[in-house]
Amino acid sequence: MSKCVSEDDDFTNVEMDYYTYPTRLIRFPFTPPLPGLRDLADGFRTFLEERHRSKKNVLIVAHSLGGVIARQTIVSAFRSGQLNNITKLALLAAPSTGSQLANVEPPRDCRRLQLLSRMEL
Repeated sequence: MSKCVSEDDDFTNVEMDYYTYPTRLIRFPFTPPLPGLRDLADGFRTFLEERHRSKKNVLIVAHSLGGVIARQTIVSAFRSGQLNNITKLALLAAPSTGSQLANVEPPRDCRRLQLLSRMEL
C-alpha cells in the first residue's frame, strides 16, 4: 500500500505512518493474554501524540480490529479534549455493529476456529 501511495501524484503532500499492535488468531494455554481494547486505544493515542502532535490534519485509515481501536481512541480523546487534529476516519471492514460470529458460540476452545474455517469455504 505504501508503494502504491508513494507513486501516486495525488499523494505527494501526504505523509504515511503505520501503527501496529499485538494480535493473534487463537490463544494457547499458558500464554499471556493480549491487551484489551482500552490498552490498545491508549497505546494508539500515545503513538499519535508522540508522532503526530504537530500535524494539522490527521486522517486515520483503519482495517478490522484497527478500526475498533481507532474509534475507541477518538471517542476517548474527544471526551478529554485531546487529539484535536484528527480530521477524518476511514474504516475498512471494521465491526461497527459487532460480529455475528460472536453470538454463534462462546469462546471455550478451538471449535470456534473450526467454525471460521468452515464459513470461509
